[in-house]
Parts: sequence; structure tokens; C-alpha cells
Amino acid sequence: MTALPFVAACIGRLAWSAQSADAALLVLMLMPILWGAANSRLHAGTVMLAYIMATGVNAPAALAIFNQWSLYSAWLIWGVYSVIYGALWTLCWSKNASMRAWGMLMAIVILTLPPFGTTYYGSLLTACGWLFEGWGIWGIAAYILLMMLAAAAPSAGALVMGVVVLMAFSTTTDPRQLTWPDVTPVHTALPRFSDSDVQARYDRTFELLDRAQAALTAQEGAILFPENSLGAPEVRTQWLWDEMAHRYSIAGKTLIIGGAHVHPDQTADNTLILMGATRGMLRASATVPIGSWHPWQQQGHMQSRWFDTPDTMHITLDGKSVRMGAIFCWEELLPWSWMRYGLLGVDRIAVVSNTWFDASGDVDASQKRSSQAWARLWGMKSTRAVNKASP
Repeated sequence: MTALPFVAACIGRLAWSAQSADAALLVLMLMPILWGAANSRLHAGTVMLAYIMATGVNAPAALAIFNQWSLYSAWLIWGVYSVIYGALWTLCWSKNASMRAWGMLMAIVILTLPPFGTTYYGSLLTACGWLFEGWGIWGIAAYILLMMLAAAAPSAGALVMGVVVLMAFSTTTDPRQLTWPDVTPVHTALPRFSDSDVQARYDRTFELLDRAQAALTAQEGAILFPENSLGAPEVRTQWLWDEMAHRYSIAGKTLIIGGAHVHPDQTADNTLILMGATRGMLRASATVPIGSWHPWQQQGHMQSRWFDTPDTMHITLDGKSVRMGAIFCWEELLPWSWMRYGLLGVDRIAVVSNTWFDASGDVDASQKRSSQAWARLWGMKSTRAVNKASP
């Protein structure tokens, strides 16, 4: 029993490490079994604390770079975060088997729905995409029932989960069939820059314009650039993008690129801007807590819309009109963001990310792995474009 926290830490690293295969998410199925096998409330909390700490062992370094903190401060924040969520799992555990099953349900619901569900890294629900491909909300319900069984009766839960895994592998779809073939991603390696650095803004703009022109010539359908490629609107370069949009429109193609929409009160929306044959804008529903979303400030932060209907729009590609949505960076890890699109019946997703701060590659790998799993669950075709620059 004393080995359970160590096993939980190994599961956290294996499931979310950049060196692991995407199917490694299936080991998350073991966590309800370990939690249910604990012999005390404190033991159960230690198991989950070890898992949470291990999922983001490289997260403090990324936090330090993203927020310009010291590494000590980042580790302190990550430790407090882990203890808070570990404590929640501790409170939900019970010696009584049936109460433990309901405690598992309570923990999953709390850590999936806002506000806790918009800050939780490494959701155990993510594995259901590999187990119940195409099942949608019924797949989530079936997996939660499995987790409740595993929590109440670990041995029986392990047996049933083993059978489900074997069945899942017999029907798993090739990842290439889950991509959105009409949208070509353009990956970039752009560093972060200060808004006051005018020369850097110009250099970035011309590099993006060159990439957009090259893609216009070489690719069909729509072209997808990463999150926040454009940044906030720039009056001095807007005419260049208007000209590029005109070229795409003449060619019957669409350029989809990450940007920002600034409101009069200086708050902003993280957006995907569509220009060319299809014009429009899609806004992010959730942004990075602390890093971008500062609800205690009146100005200067990204907005979050946890309970608003997520933005969707129709785009016509290859003579077919499809309904698309957008998932932005941090949202890739959030079951809540994917569930809302799934329940709306969206069948195409543009996924954009900007992991310039991720030196280890773990954050980007976790986001990509999570996106693939949730797209599998809902039967969505997706295309992902990412900016992977080093800081």
C-alpha cells in the first residue's frame, strides 16, 4: 500500500510526458483503482497528490518563463496548486465502498465543471477518448461508471477495465483519419516580443505574410496559423493583411490565423480570424489562469466565457459547408471546452496553440494528446497548428 503514491507518480509521468506515446493516456484508468485501494483518507490524498505533482513536473519551469517569475516562485505556486487539488480528492474519499464511488463522481464533476474544471491539469477523464471513440456524452457517462466501480471495488474495476481496453483497441481509428484534410496547418517558431518593440512586430508580420503567401500558392482549401500569430491589431500593417485576404478570396481559399480583439476597456479576446473566401472571428472560451485571465483587474487581461455558448461558424471548403469551432492552447486540456462543442454537434475543430514558453515539450505534448483524445470521443475531425519557439 505504501507503494501506491509512487505508482501514481509513475502514471502521471507516463501519461503526460513528451516521450510517451499518445495511447499512454490509457494508464489513467489505473488512478481510480489506486485511489479506491488506499487504506485511509490521507493515503488516498497522497496518491492523488503524487499524481498531480508528477503530471506537471516540468510545469514550474514553463510557468516561470510564461509569467516571468523566479523558478522558486513557480514551484511554490505549483506546490500550492497540487495540494489544493489533492485535498479535494482527499475529502471525497471514504472507507465505505458505496460512498467512495459517489465520492469519485463528486470529484470528477467538480474537476470538470467551472471554476475548478478550467484550471485542472491532467484530467483523468481524458482517457475515455481512447476507450469510447465516437460515443460522445455516452462515452463520458460510461467511463465515469467504470471509475466509480474501480473506486468502490478496485479488483472488479480492474477486470472490467481490462476487458474494455481490449475491446477499444480492436476498434481504434488510425489518427490520420481523424485529421481535417481540407485545412493545412502552418507551424511556426516565433519568439515572444514586447508590444513596444516595433521592429520585432514588423519582422514578425513580414515573416507571417511570407508564410501565408507560400501556403496560398502550395496548399488547397484553408490554411491554419497558430494562436496569437497576429497579436493585437496594428494600424500600420493592417493594409498588408487586407491585401493578403483579397488574394485568398480571389483564389477561393481561407486564411485562419490567431489574433486578439481588444475592447475599449482594454480587456481582450483570444481569437481566430478567418479572412479570404470565408470571413469571421471565433473567440476563446477559457484563457490561462493567472497568466492571461486576471478577473481582479478591470483592464489588461484576456476574457473568459465559461458558460457562454462557444463561438461556431460555417466554412465552405471543397464545395461543402461544415460547422467549425476553435480550441485555444489551454483549452485543449479542459474537458469542459470539448464537451460544449460536442454537445453543440460541431464536427470540425481548428486547434491552435502557442507554447513558446515550453522548453521541455511536455506542455505541448500534453495539449496535443488531450486534443486527440477528446476529438476521438466526439468523432470530430481536427487540425492543429502550433508555435513552438524557444523563449
